[in-house]
Amino acid sequence: MKAQKLAAQLAEWEKQGLITPKQSGGIIDYENSRRTVPWVMYSFIMLGVTVVAVGVISLVAANWSTIPAWLKLTADFALLAGLAACLCRFGDGAKPAVFEAIAAFFILFCLASIGLIAQIYHTGGQLYQALLLWCIITLPVTLFSFKRFIPNLWAAAFLIAVLSYCFHETRVGGPDAIYRLALFWSLPLSVFLAAVFCRSMRPLNLLAGPFFFWAGMLCMGATVYFDVAHSSGFIVQNSAHPARLFQYGSGAAQAVVSANVLYLTVDFLTVAAIAAILFMKSLEKKARILLCLLVALFCLMMNLYGIIDYTAYYKHYGSYASDYPLLLKLMGPAVCIGMLLLLSFLFAGLNHQRLFTLCVNLIGLRFLIIYFQVFGSLATTGMGLIVSGLIIIGAVAGWYKSRKKVQAWLGGLLG
Repeated sequence: MKAQKLAAQLAEWEKQGLITPKQSGGIIDYENSRRTVPWVMYSFIMLGVTVVAVGVISLVAANWSTIPAWLKLTADFALLAGLAACLCRFGDGAKPAVFEAIAAFFILFCLASIGLIAQIYHTGGQLYQALLLWCIITLPVTLFSFKRFIPNLWAAAFLIAVLSYCFHETRVGGPDAIYRLALFWSLPLSVFLAAVFCRSMRPLNLLAGPFFFWAGMLCMGATVYFDVAHSSGFIVQNSAHPARLFQYGSGAAQAVVSANVLYLTVDFLTVAAIAAILFMKSLEKKARILLCLLVALFCLMMNLYGIIDYTAYYKHYGSYASDYPLLLKLMGPAVCIGMLLLLSFLFAGLNHQRLFTLCVNLIGLRFLIIYFQVFGSLATTGMGLIVSGLIIIGAVAGWYKSRKKVQAWLGGLLG
């Protein structure tokens, strides 16, 4: 399909006089001679490696009690050494698919080896300790990978380790909980700064993309939580303040210290993130400005938790969420729509049409949800359902007709 699309494009360019028939033929010959592995084939190779790894683990588990400890460790390290030798053999990039398959099996087997040693010697430990050790061991292999699968897997495992560190105890007391809560509180900003750092360092640039992706996902997750908690009154009714995820102690003095640590950490990382964005000379000025605005809006959203006295609302209005102030309810959708609007501006400036379309569609969906929240009782009736359906059809038709004008308008605003 890709070759057919390329041939059609070249034929159109040739027809318009942009290229000559000889140039068109040369481009097709070059593309046909490239050693590329189709993504479908690559995906099935990764699936096969995973199935083989699970099969080996299942086979060993079935006979686990009868295998002596020394034999387990000898076989384990021998297999790791063999896989490492194969990685050195195919590390020149001549066969990237083979290297990726062996590397995936190697890094997964490293994690299994950590579990094996812990089981034999009864070392115990937490999940985050095993994952962080695994990340340290497999980082060199990750940096030499040719595809995106292994860097994305490594970044996901690293973030799971950080989250596991933040929540490895259900009830936490003492100052350690405050700093772990501050780490969780500022995780989107921390991951974004890690992505900027990796982007500027040549050996680590493969991790920049995954870290940017997870920074965006974490930021959107925090925004959705903020939106749902405020627009529904959930945060007031159930004291669902993110700081209360930790039972870090009681007393006014400790609460003040906790708040200071939380918000000072977020504010400090916000300043660091904005400074890092301003020095990203590879981005256009308008993209840097929009990124700074996104970071600033996220910082404002986090600080609103400390500015608003939710307990006062709960004492005044009790358990009747419908009676909460309209400003408190509108705060969530306003921040959410603001975030999505800034993202749509950013993607329009970067010419990411699909991501721009996704953001605009999400803005329309949020406005539709606002409609159902405001006119919830009307929507439950037959006439309300008819009106709601007509509004949805009209919104979809209007967006389909005006999407190009909206994109052009946003692009014009960006200059």
